[in-house]
Parts: sequence; structure tokens; C-alpha cells
Amino acid sequence: MDKAKINIIASPESWIEGEAIQQLEHTARLPGMVNVTGLPDLHPGRGTPIGAVFESKDMIYPHLVGNDIGCGMMFMQTEIQLQKFKLDKIIRKIPNLQAPMGDEEAARLCDRLSLSETFLPASLGTVGGGNHFAEFLKVEQIRDAELFQVNALNKKKIFLLVHSGSRGLGEAILRAHIECFRANGILADSEEGRNYITRHDHAVTWAVANRKVIA
Repeated sequence: MDKAKINIIASPESWIEGEAIQQLEHTARLPGMVNVTGLPDLHPGRGTPIGAVFESKDMIYPHLVGNDIGCGMMFMQTEIQLQKFKLDKIIRKIPNLQAPMGDEEAARLCDRLSLSETFLPASLGTVGGGNHFAEFLKVEQIRDAELFQVNALNKKKIFLLVHSGSRGLGEAILRAHIECFRANGILADSEEGRNYITRHDHAVTWAVANRKVIA
């Protein structure tokens, strides 16, 4: 069986576990796999490596996409002036932000974003576990003044960075696939493949909406 091209992006000082490289090589032998690239944070996962990019032809491998479909970050400039930002006041306000979104509010948001999963509104606006977070930032150093100016950024403002994903929706999509196909791939141009892509894209939209609600 042909093996996909393998690349590893790392510096000589990077430490990468041998098991992660073995998993990368195993993944490169999957049918339809074209390119497999290990990133600097490459480390072993449950049979397949984490911190890698996979390019396949004609095949979809949901277990490589994983359960947190649409996981990503959102960076935004707030209207909060740096000089007026008081951490103690923020800490006192945070507990009041933990309440779940009301049913009517969640329904309106789902309708606006074409989110049809009825069991999801309770999760909207939640960060989740793992390495997900929401944090306030301030500018300490500007490395590219032109880029900073083009994006209309202001070092006198407070910024917000949100890292989250599709929560239980992505987990449900992966679980449904595993129950039917285990860790096997599916043809992209098949009913199962098209169905997965539809649900995948829905989860990505939901994840983007989730980060907006958190913000």
C-alpha cells in the first residue's frame, strides 16, 4: 500500500515522542491519504497523533477530525478602556455570567444562525473543558505597527481571546460515526460522506456562534 508524504515541522530543540511519529506513519498508510504533516505540538493520541494535519483524496476520516469539530479561537477588541479595567470588579461580575442562556434567547440565536439541533441551546455560551478558555488581554508590545493600524487596533483598549469548540455537538457527530464505521474512513462522494460533511459544517457554524455568545 502506498504511503502518503510525511512532513514534520519542528526545530532541532523540539522534543517529539517516538510514539507520536509511529502514529503519524501509521496514519500515512490509510487509503486515500496524500499528505501527513506533524506540527510542533505533535504528541500521541488514542491511536492517531494529535497536533497534525492530514490531506486525503476521495476519503473522509472523521476520527482524525475528532470530537471537537470547529474548535478555534476568536480575538476581538472590546470597548473597555485599559485605564478603566479593574480586575477585582470583573471577578465579582463573572459569577453572574455563568447562568445558562434562556430558552427564548437561545431559540432566537439558533434561528438566526440556522441551528436546528434542539438539544444544544443549553450549551451555547459555555467554554467547555480541556485547554479551552476565555481571557482578557492587553497590548504590551507591537511587533507590526502597519498590521496593527490596518486592523484599527488600539493599545489603550482591552482585548478578548476565546478558545472553544462545538462542545457536545461535535462529540455526538463523532460518536454516531464510530458506532457505524468505527475508525474506518468513508467515501466523500457517498451518502454517508455527504451526510457527515453537512453535520460537520453545521458544527463549525455552531462553534463560531458559541464563541460569539461567550464574548
